[in-house]
Amino acid sequence: DDKKEEVKDLYKKVDSIVEGVGEYKSISEKAINKHDEAVTQQANWWEKLTTNITYQGKFNQEILENLLTSANLVKDRDFFSQKKQTTYDVDENKDKDVIPDMLLKFPERNYIIDAKVSLADWTKYVEALKSNTEEDKKIADKYLKDHIDSVRKHLFGPKGLDKKNYNKLYGINSLKHVIVFFPADELYTITLKGDVSLQNDAFKKGFIFSSPN
Repeated sequence: DDKKEEVKDLYKKVDSIVEGVGEYKSISEKAINKHDEAVTQQANWWEKLTTNITYQGKFNQEILENLLTSANLVKDRDFFSQKKQTTYDVDENKDKDVIPDMLLKFPERNYIIDAKVSLADWTKYVEALKSNTEEDKKIADKYLKDHIDSVRKHLFGPKGLDKKNYNKLYGINSLKHVIVFFPADELYTITLKGDVSLQNDAFKKGFIFSSPN
């Protein structure tokens, strides 16, 4: 009888161990699945940020909105996102509708803010910098040049921001310069260091650069 009880106890211990292993396996699988899901989400987010222009614009605008909100400004009272406005097109000599990224309203003056600086080549530049090889540094320099070219194209290209006549919006006492928002301080600083004439060229065309700080 004592031996039977010992055998029963042994079986119970084995069952308990097996049950514990099964539970650990289940927890581990859930953790791995969550990790894989997080990695996939991160990869999808990064891919959108580096390839999808619309997503990049929304990403930049969200940062801008958060900054304005943190400064105790209220959306749809103090600032308006993607609100259609009418401007005068000098080249075509007619009115046209435009949709600025952000209209910031103060009693004495209003401000138009653009938040569509492309991040595609900038994110490639940041990734290339993570390596210490000379080859990757050369690639990083190329991506930085491509990024600066994209900023210039956004401002001065055939369909650039300077063609939208944001400083001629009807019914808005706006600053004659449009504020171009860079969503990160490092992005702002390195872009201007990479092209020392960019800021001056932009100012002549009616643009002022800004970053979160």
